[in-house]
Amino acid sequence: MRKITVLSFLNSALLGYLAWVRHAAGGCPGCHKVPFLPVNDVTLAISGSAAALLIAALSYFSGHVKSLRYPTTLLSAACATFASFLLAIQLLYYQTLCYLCLAGTAGFYLSFSLLLYDFTFKKLINRERTC
Repeated sequence: MRKITVLSFLNSALLGYLAWVRHAAGGCPGCHKVPFLPVNDVTLAISGSAAALLIAALSYFSGHVKSLRYPTTLLSAACATFASFLLAIQLLYYQTLCYLCLAGTAGFYLSFSLLLYDFTFKKLINRERTC
């Protein structure tokens, strides 16, 4: 749990830095306007930072409350999927790639992978070893 919480905090800090850089610089040319969404890149970075903080808090408390495990994994999967959608839009629409956005997406995928391993695959592997 501790790894996932720390990773999500780092991802939140990265996305917060991304929002600050985009606001100060006037936006990244690769992701300044998302053509399918009515929000700009700063709003997306702030919402991604808030989602990463929520994943960090849920993963911390899911060690104590077992019923939070699957909603935490589901939220992390949804964030990773949406971040992948935004990267695909960047590549298809603008033909560029923002490396900070790529790092944020990788953070969501790492947290999802660790959550999935801790909550499902680790139990399956331990069951097979005891049989």
